[in-house]
Amino acid sequence: MPRINLLYDFYRKMAQRVFSFEDLMHHALPIMADYLDAQRISFFNWEEEKSIISLHTTSLNGEIFELQENIFADKNSPEIIKFLQDGLMDSPTLDYPAIYALVKWRTPLESLKALTSGQQMRSRYGVLRFERFKKSKVFTQSDKQIILGLCSELSSKINVIEIDSYHMSQLERARALNGLAKLFASSLRLADSLKEILKSIQNTFHFDRTSMYLLDPKTQVVNEAYSADLSGEVKSIDISKNIHRAFTTRCPGGDYV
Repeated sequence: MPRINLLYDFYRKMAQRVFSFEDLMHHALPIMADYLDAQRISFFNWEEEKSIISLHTTSLNGEIFELQENIFADKNSPEIIKFLQDGLMDSPTLDYPAIYALVKWRTPLESLKALTSGQQMRSRYGVLRFERFKKSKVFTQSDKQIILGLCSELSSKINVIEIDSYHMSQLERARALNGLAKLFASSLRLADSLKEILKSIQNTFHFDRTSMYLLDPKTQVVNEAYSADLSGEVKSIDISKNIHRAFTTRCPGGDYV
């Protein structure tokens, strides 16, 4: 398939609705591997502060795996500096054809700043590794140009997903705050209001469990306790156990929470 047609085909397939970064990787990696006739393709997160790239997702012969692999990557080394400039680097360690490709995107806030100010913002980095297990099937210059084009399309899709995710989280928080405002304005009993607040927090942030402890500020004794799990059901916690001093801290005003 000609390069332009291939990139358009990838763009069209990436235009399908994907709701998370993980979904995108699961969707995109097998497609990219098929384009390049690569048996394995892996996406790594670049943890700059630790000078490592850590494996996030691998597609092997079309199947997705969550494995572990860390590779040291010093951004000040000549090899990595050249990689950041070129966007591509042949594997210096594997004994079969393998190539690393740079993926760059911006955080949602940086993307929004770039749109409003027109200034160039700092990018985040990821790395793709394409592997062909047959030694004779080396990556050609044409292959490398296709890889660069695919990385550019993938970067754009990551930007869109991260901005969408940011807006959705902001919308969920606004809904939660609006719900709390309505709750405070209602005539519910205090205990019922607290339970509704707990349920709202759980539904907004999707913790495994959210708990609320009501303490007597003078004695530091828990008077009531509630918890909400992933189902959103609020239950009373048995306060007969000796838990009242395990988590108390003094606030600047002198009260305990």
